[in-house]
Amino acid sequence: MNIIQQPELLRIQGAHGITWGGNQIWYTKPWQRQAGCGPTTSSNLVWYLSKTQERFQQLWPYKNYNRANMIKLMEELWSYITPGMMGVNNTSIFIDGAVEFGKSRGIELLPEVLDIPLTKKLRPEYHEVKDFLHSAFSNNLPVAFLNLNNGSLRNLESWHWVTLISANEDLKAEMIDQGNRIEIDLKKWLDTTKMGGGFVVLK
Repeated sequence: MNIIQQPELLRIQGAHGITWGGNQIWYTKPWQRQAGCGPTTSSNLVWYLSKTQERFQQLWPYKNYNRANMIKLMEELWSYITPGMMGVNNTSIFIDGAVEFGKSRGIELLPEVLDIPLTKKLRPEYHEVKDFLHSAFSNNLPVAFLNLNNGSLRNLESWHWVTLISANEDLKAEMIDQGNRIEIDLKKWLDTTKMGGGFVVLK
C-alpha cells in the first residue's frame, strides 16, 4: 500500500468532532454547497502541501488545524476554481485555478495530470494509473480525482471530485470525501465508468 506520509494532517477539528479534510457542505451559499467539490478538493491538497513541505508554507501559512481555518481556505480557493453551470467538470479548470492561486501566494505550482477520456480505447492502462498514483504518494502528494460517472461503484458519487491518499497494487484506494475516509475500487471504476474523469497532482 502506498500512502501519503502524514494523513493525520487532514484530520480537521470542528465543534462536533474530527472530520477528514474539508467538506463542501461547510460553504455558506447553496450553490457552493451543491457544486463545491472541486475547490474543496483543491483545499485539501493545498492544506496538506502547506503543512508538509517548507517551500509551500506560504500557500496557507496558518497553524490551526480547525474547521474555521479550512473554511477560509475553501472560500479562497472558490474564487480561483469557480464552478460554472456544469461544475468543475474537467481537469483543466482545476489546474488553471490552482496555478493562479499559487501565483497569488508567490508559489509556482507544477501540476501533473492523467486524464481518463470518455472513449474507452483511449484510456490509460491499469499500470499507468497505478504508476501515476504510486509516484504521487511516494512523494507525499495527495491526488485530486475527478469522477464524471461512478460506473458500478456505489460508494462514489458521479460528477464529483474527491481526494485520494493511498492505493495498493490492485488499485484499491482510499479517498477523503464529505469528511470521511472511504475505500474505493479504482480498477472497477476504470472498467465501468461511462464518462471517465482524471487525476491531478499539485507539486
